[in-house]
Amino acid sequence: MAELVGGAFLSAALQVAFEKLASSEIFDFFRRRNLDETLLKKLHIILISVNQVIEDAEELQYRNTNVKKWLDELKDAVFKAEDIIDEIDTEASQQKLQAESQSIITKKLKGCYRMTKLPSNFHKLMNLCHLDMEGSGIKKTPGNMGKLRYLGTSTEIVVKDNRGSNLRELGDKKYLGGRLIISELENISDPVDVKEANIKDMHFDKLELKWGMANRNGGVSHQQEYIILLDALQPNCGIVKVVNVEGYGGTRFSDWMNGLDFVVSLKLINCRSCDRLPPLGQLPLLEELEIGGFDGIKVIGHSFRRLGELYIRDCPKLRKSLPQQLPRLNWLSIKGCTNLETWDGNMATCSKETYTSSGVSMILEDCPHLTFLSSLCSLIVGGFPKLIASWKDWGVHNLLSFEAIQVCDDDIENVESFPAAPNLRFLEFRYCSKLKAINYMALRDLQSLRSLIFGGCPLMSFENFPDDEQAFPISLSELCIWGNCPLLKERCEKEKGQDWSKVSHIPLISID
Repeated sequence: MAELVGGAFLSAALQVAFEKLASSEIFDFFRRRNLDETLLKKLHIILISVNQVIEDAEELQYRNTNVKKWLDELKDAVFKAEDIIDEIDTEASQQKLQAESQSIITKKLKGCYRMTKLPSNFHKLMNLCHLDMEGSGIKKTPGNMGKLRYLGTSTEIVVKDNRGSNLRELGDKKYLGGRLIISELENISDPVDVKEANIKDMHFDKLELKWGMANRNGGVSHQQEYIILLDALQPNCGIVKVVNVEGYGGTRFSDWMNGLDFVVSLKLINCRSCDRLPPLGQLPLLEELEIGGFDGIKVIGHSFRRLGELYIRDCPKLRKSLPQQLPRLNWLSIKGCTNLETWDGNMATCSKETYTSSGVSMILEDCPHLTFLSSLCSLIVGGFPKLIASWKDWGVHNLLSFEAIQVCDDDIENVESFPAAPNLRFLEFRYCSKLKAINYMALRDLQSLRSLIFGGCPLMSFENFPDDEQAFPISLSELCIWGNCPLLKERCEKEKGQDWSKVSHIPLISID
């Protein structure tokens, strides 16, 4: 059967077209080109008329092939109209930008994804202080951006040639502030050219440095060029608070990264040639750290006194070397660290009161050898068969902060035990495609459990549970079953299911 056209889809597309046709940019575009504005009004009337009959046409297409054909052609026409309107909107935005006076202070191009370049005379906006290009399609900035001496916030500078000519023009803007993103740094062949930008004399507080894939993983001389280039990109360490480095190909980081005394957030992503990190634990104000895509590092650091969030992913050589002193940590995410085995991070060492009132939320994925974790308040587990098998031995019986577990694991078939956490209130099994049973005696020992949730567990049932109220904790007040759980839904159906007598005492039972 031919694919049927959805009226809701067409109606939504037409609504978008209505909004764009009503914009002042489109009308101004027609006026500047001396085009007949009545064409817009006629098109608007036609679209309204079409929109009124779409719902009826959607029903008729099942019985009338001519209606089906009309809807097919309408769909094609709507797509073409969207493209034309988008092109007009983009050109109108560019013309408006060119026509704006030199007194403009702020310009927002955020979300203009179809705009791929700035006008050649953009430099005439002499008093421009702020420029927001986030989410736009602009890939290159004009070579004369240096003439905008008051520009304070420039979302991105894209290196367009091997000498970094547009990057050097930053040297004219000593008081550049806000956020600076420099991308496609792999295009620079001579790092010495970058020194002319004098980045360390600028006043921006957020710096992002991005290398693409070109020329990565070169020889020793090429890696040395990476190091020299990163040295030349040193920011004002007394001002910058956020630093992101992505795709860097050197074997070590620059010394200036040891002196980021005011940095609160640091992200080092896909720096695969580096086999060691700077002494990040010495950064006194660091609160958020993300490390990802390092093929060689074995050690993150020992102590991070202020760190509140730690994200680690794709570091295959990490084994037993996660930080041990994390007194303020409240969020931990570990993904793709396939050789990581153990970690007993101390996240509250000052006193028993601090220990029992503080906890960390954790996301754990694809770290199959990790066997021990403590000091947490909530945990999401995936790809950790050893962790699930051993969690009764965690020693968390005094950890009052641990309240929630979510298990997302395709490999587990049976769960025989649970952590002996006194305040564990929420337990969820999500997308456990092989899970068949859980030990009801171990579940019954969770005396604080309030909510038990199953979702996407097609083989799971309560068949092994005894036929009385003793199978579940007395504290349990909610049972929720959603998604692909055919056995649970059938067997727990109200007054009909085989397991209804086992669950009927639970105050709230939700089956979706």
